[in-house]
Amino acid sequence: EHKALGEYLKKQRTKLGLSTIKVCEIGNFYKNLNHGAAVSNWELGKNVPTMEQWKILKPLLELDNRFDKLIEREEAEREIIGLSKYAHIDRLKNKWAC
Repeated sequence: EHKALGEYLKKQRTKLGLSTIKVCEIGNFYKNLNHGAAVSNWELGKNVPTMEQWKILKPLLELDNRFDKLIEREEAEREIIGLSKYAHIDRLKNKWAC
């Protein structure tokens, strides 16, 4: 699914004559000195956009809804992973709470 999404993103981006850097610039997808790497990673299937990024990309690249469910699922997984990453700290706090 990630690869199919990536191929679709690249197809739409190139059809519109946009570079990966331009997409990052328009969408404000930069982190420090990204230089288009976020879009390149999406196109290579290494990652998918966040829901916030997806909402920007859809009109920008004239995307349809075919990957909405994938983005929603990935966003939910990110939230679960983010919450569980600190769960052990909460357990320790409760164990030694005064």
